[in-house]
Amino acid sequence: QAPPTSAPWAGGTPPAPPPPQTASGTWTAPPAPLSGPEEDASTSSPADAVSALKTATLAARGAHLAYLHFSERELATGASDEAGGYSDEYVSAWLTLTDAVAAFRSAHAAAVAAAAGSGRTLEEACAGQPDLLHVLQTLEPYLAAESDDQVHEAFLTVARSELPDS
Repeated sequence: QAPPTSAPWAGGTPPAPPPPQTASGTWTAPPAPLSGPEEDASTSSPADAVSALKTATLAARGAHLAYLHFSERELATGASDEAGGYSDEYVSAWLTLTDAVAAFRSAHAAAVAAAAGSGRTLEEACAGQPDLLHVLQTLEPYLAAESDDQVHEAFLTVARSELPDS
């Protein structure tokens, strides 16, 4: 199911809803890639897991910004799902965001497990990277997103948190 069209946008205007992601109209996280023993989270070093998390975090941040840009463009052009007027760029930005959120959630879980395996918290494992901790905090709403609606709500929450205080 696509996110509701009545969700309030940060600036007071609702965003164009993302298109359905599957034939059934729902988005599901892609399956985790098959990994060999060297890639298993339980044997991954915290440093390697944090490095993978940083890559996934930056990809999610970029996907968030791209979707924000194309959402604003779709709103400006007045495109709507009923009219079939979504731009290819907008659809691509949504698909990229949902894939990036799935990868981000997976990398986060692996990093938490690797840190715990070494007797530390994720924050302790990332202590030398305050930039990563800041972006993780900003993108935290995406960590709980498991459906189209939840990804969309997380998108709105993150976008609203980035607005300057008025």
